[in-house]
Amino acid sequence: GSIDGIFENIGLIKSTTAKKLEESREQTFLSKKLATIRKDAPVEIPELAALAVRTPDAALLGPFFTKLGFTSLLRRLTEPNSSPQS
Repeated sequence: GSIDGIFENIGLIKSTTAKKLEESREQTFLSKKLATIRKDAPVEIPELAALAVRTPDAALLGPFFTKLGFTSLLRRLTEPNSSPQS
């Protein structure tokens, strides 16, 4: 079932397990909230063309990937004949 269902029926769960669940209730619901994808989040897109797939800007992304240690992405960015989707 769901997290809500587990806590609604906590009385049916073995006492040691129920105790552990009760001790982590707040963390459990916070984790659920953080893992939930919000479909109603406000997103402003100036125009549909801004979402078009483009060739990555190696001059812009190269230093960024290097700084973050994204070596495999950096290699894919700089290899000739490398597709951005591969």
